[in-house]
Amino acid sequence: MPIRDGSRERDGMPKELSECERSMDNLIEMLRKERMVKGEVKHGPLNLSTDSRDFVQEAIEEVIDCLNYIQFAFDKEQLDHVSYLKIDKALRDVAVLLLSGQA
Repeated sequence: MPIRDGSRERDGMPKELSECERSMDNLIEMLRKERMVKGEVKHGPLNLSTDSRDFVQEAIEEVIDCLNYIQFAFDKEQLDHVSYLKIDKALRDVAVLLLSGQA
């Protein structure tokens, strides 16, 4: 979601972003765009009018993959237990939203 004028809609209410949140949002947006470029290099340009993929299903599968990756990272002691639990919870919340059609 693009950030405009330093605010983000959450629960219908604008929220001013802290400098740290703004920096993280900028980093995430930059990484997202880099992934899009890599995808286009590998698979060609995205054309939503002809692409028949179910992108919600794709997102569900990616979230489930991410749950596996963080489990592996925890098992290899690349994540501490508290971080693992927080990330696991956040990803499961995303999966529930996607699976319930409320994303």
